[in-house]
Amino acid sequence: MSMKDHKNWAYIAAAVLIVVITAFSIRWPNKNKLMGDEYTGPVFNYDTYKLLSGAMVDGVEPRVSFNPSNRFSDEFTFTYDESTGSYMLSENILSRDMYLYITPDMELSLSSSPDEDGSRWNVIKIGNTMYYMIVSADGEYAIALENSLDAVLVPYDENNTAAYVRFE
Repeated sequence: MSMKDHKNWAYIAAAVLIVVITAFSIRWPNKNKLMGDEYTGPVFNYDTYKLLSGAMVDGVEPRVSFNPSNRFSDEFTFTYDESTGSYMLSENILSRDMYLYITPDMELSLSSSPDEDGSRWNVIKIGNTMYYMIVSADGEYAIALENSLDAVLVPYDENNTAAYVRFE
């Protein structure tokens, strides 16, 4: 190769490097908007086919759990909130929308108000897979399956497969 060829390759490499650095430094709009403006559908634990479900026990006590999908047909609605850049998750229970939120005791619960503290969630795609994590808007906690049916909050860790979910 001649000196001219080396020079051309150096220019090409420099141009590629500039493009890559620029692409990674851009603040991409709607990067947290994986589900679009609104998505309604079931949320399954990644390997058990257990369905994320909300219910009111005895009509008053909210409960969030994972249940066998062949007996339940729960669907959550993910509504994107532009002001916070995150989602509100709701389920229609007893003819009213109930919103998933984190209680002050760090437990999952349901509220009729979308404005509860801890009611904003991000959806994070796990690598190049079909799995996601539902993580609190502050990025500290993820929803996970514990024991046989309990839906709990665990510290966010992308390697915790108990917190992986999938959508259909």
